[in-house]
Amino acid sequence: MTCLAANADLDVVVSGSKDGTVVMHTIRKGRYVRTLEPEGKGKLRWVGIASTGHIATYSSSDLTMNLFSINGVPLASTNVVS
Repeated sequence: MTCLAANADLDVVVSGSKDGTVVMHTIRKGRYVRTLEPEGKGKLRWVGIASTGHIATYSSSDLTMNLFSINGVPLASTNVVS
């Protein structure tokens, strides 16, 4: 795990990993929900979850940002220029 974000109101915790995936669990029961696979497959540096349920990721190794719905649907992806 390289980064972590939680939202108690949504009962969701998301963790980013070195392999570029995001794993979702429930907070209250610790149940596995799903794995998200952002474009790029770089090591995730940051993951966040908004009150709307949108999940954002950032990979510093390939400078990619991704946005997902709480249901795991990819919504957007872009390369970031530093």
